[in-house]
Amino acid sequence: MARTMLPAPEPSGPQGIVELVGQHTALHPSSWGQLRGACPFCGSTAFVVRPAHGTFHCFRCGEGGDGSAFASKIGATG
Repeated sequence: MARTMLPAPEPSGPQGIVELVGQHTALHPSSWGQLRGACPFCGSTAFVVRPAHGTFHCFRCGEGGDGSAFASKIGATG
């Protein structure tokens, strides 16, 4: 069976997600290696960035995903 190579996604690893989200909200260290801040989508303080996983999530409005998803969503609201 032939395999199709897909282009690699934009880097959304530990530093990528922190730098990207950090341009839109101040992040502060929390527990288990996570960072917390105000959600740039709803303003809630229930916003978490997980650098080790390259993801973000707001426990109030439900927005979440990786660096590419954040860039897409912030571009749509900004």
